[in-house]
Amino acid sequence: MKAAEAAPFHLGYRPPLDGLRGVAILAVMAFHGGLIRGGFLGVDLFFVLSGFLITTLLLEERDRTGAIHLGRFYVRRALRLLPALFALVIACSIVVVLTGGPEEAGIFGSAALWVIFYLANWASFFGYPLHVLRHAWSLAIEEQFYLLWPGLLVLLARVTASRARLLGVVVAGVAASVLLRLWQWVAPDAVAQLYARLDWRGDALLVGCALGVLTTGNWLPASRTTRAWLLGGSLAAAAVLAAAFLGASWDALYMRGGGATLVALSAAALIVQVLVAPAGWIARLLAFRPLVRTGRISYGLYLWHFPIFFALSGLAYQSIRPALPRILLAVVVTFLVAEASFRLLERPLLDLKDRFGVKSKELWRGGKRWRT
Repeated sequence: MKAAEAAPFHLGYRPPLDGLRGVAILAVMAFHGGLIRGGFLGVDLFFVLSGFLITTLLLEERDRTGAIHLGRFYVRRALRLLPALFALVIACSIVVVLTGGPEEAGIFGSAALWVIFYLANWASFFGYPLHVLRHAWSLAIEEQFYLLWPGLLVLLARVTASRARLLGVVVAGVAASVLLRLWQWVAPDAVAQLYARLDWRGDALLVGCALGVLTTGNWLPASRTTRAWLLGGSLAAAAVLAAAFLGASWDALYMRGGGATLVALSAAALIVQVLVAPAGWIARLLAFRPLVRTGRISYGLYLWHFPIFFALSGLAYQSIRPALPRILLAVVVTFLVAEASFRLLERPLLDLKDRFGVKSKELWRGGKRWRT
């Protein structure tokens, strides 16, 4: 059967993808706990997953209904992301006011504004400190992606009926992001400022987008031989991720060039393996229940881990190595707070957004059908 005649792809809920989220957040927490050097690349896994999931869901909706409802998409994103972020900012504000002086409160107030308006990734570029919210730069990048990509996808759907051309545009975006990193890398002190820009980090998001285009076009490998090669590639990808988590440094030339993109492609390879072999051992490993649960609460873990680590362990960067008991205490407290956030705040709002009937204008309907 040709791809154009195949049944439409439906993603549904895939526990191994939450397991991959769990790997990502554990890597980030280990990095901020001073345990592994390259754990910051867990953020790149989040970026790939976000690009893949958002693109897949939007294209599924378009293939199913002939329309992409942008208003509905943005309301669902707001219900998913904003309340937990506001809770974090309010809690940190109370602690800073009670324990810090006027100067510290002023610094935190400025940081909070950058964070709640999802501009935290630009704060360091303009010389503004983010206090205990410095990890919010990646949340800002994702939100900026959410604002830009769906509308761009609608525009591309108007312009071309070829899914192959859409894929070509996305791949060109990946290449442009890598070339931009190389071009703008002028001095070591530019690293911190440019590290958190959307254009610098867009390759990981767009790798996920490209995978979403491939998946919804039913272009994933189907033959037994191809899947055998894919399994080998997935094992190599897992080895790349493990090596990167343990030893990578963003200061290295290979990272600002193609190294970060290789990490993103490795994450994409694992996602493909999970999709084409849901009963395979890699999928089963990622579907390990504690890992899946960690992925389910990963948003809360990411929000809360840095302030809690900072408060309980005195951590700011991975180069500081406090006593192991303090790290373990910080991890336990972070998991408890994140679980409470998920049960009391995030999950009720997840249910609400599923019931919330958004009367949004359809910004794209009809037109050309995708050619594959």
